[in-house]
Amino acid sequence: MKFSIVIPLYNKQDCIRQALDCVFNQSFQDFEVIVVDDGSTDSGAEIVREYKDERLRLISQKNSGVSAARNAGIAAARNSWIAFLDADDIWTHLHLETLAKLHEKFPQAEMLCTNYEKISSNENYTDKLEHIEQKVNCYIVNNLYVRLLKDQHIIWSSTAAIKKQCFEKAGGFDTKLIKGEDLDCWFRLKEQFTLAQTDFVTAFYRIDPPEGNATNKVSSVRKYQVYYFKPDFWTWNFKSMFMYRVIYGYLKHFLVYKQPKNFLLLLFRHNFKLLRIFFYRNKAKQLGIRF
Repeated sequence: MKFSIVIPLYNKQDCIRQALDCVFNQSFQDFEVIVVDDGSTDSGAEIVREYKDERLRLISQKNSGVSAARNAGIAAARNSWIAFLDADDIWTHLHLETLAKLHEKFPQAEMLCTNYEKISSNENYTDKLEHIEQKVNCYIVNNLYVRLLKDQHIIWSSTAAIKKQCFEKAGGFDTKLIKGEDLDCWFRLKEQFTLAQTDFVTAFYRIDPPEGNATNKVSSVRKYQVYYFKPDFWTWNFKSMFMYRVIYGYLKHFLVYKQPKNFLLLLFRHNFKLLRIFFYRNKAKQLGIRF
């Protein structure tokens, strides 16, 4: 098992060194690293060039967004498994080893993921790791939407490893999206391929990164995954329940933060189908699911 690690980089000079260090400190060492500089205006790319490991490649492109950066990394990958790491996130030294062991346990799985914890930019992840009660549960995920509705941990970019051939069949990240582009990709992949997951924490997600974003900041809801949802109207299922919950949440968000244009765009996009929100809210209450 060999990994191609794809790291999209956009103005993360304060984080990229720690990200690369955690990669090269992995207990599992059979990998290459592809950093895709998405038109950074800081010194992040120069920091990458300081590393002389022959397994590291730096690709530069004009600023096109995180989806385009990840897709470029996938296209350049030479190995059969693609692992993702955002430039402001961190892996423990056991991350790749845990993924490899998960694959040994579930060789039929084409998608793998571990668990993660959130940290702030001023937190030390090693201190937090010491206080985590690790769980070693491993399982095949049958219904991603049920896990989302129950607020259980799901596949997330910096915990995921996907076979390259899966992207060739299902397509990569949608470049028109800047919100929910990762979930959109996981949903499409999960419809065709098997996902194995472990509750063992091997990654840390920085919830308030100090700089930049790996994509352009666009305010239109047309750039959000929720705009393209197609929930069923006549029949009920967990997928549609999840979609209606997200649509409902965004409508409330746009009202609270006084974004009438986005509110109306989303309202008219889903028009009469929104009547089903009341049905799904009651159904969720019956099932003990937050809506």
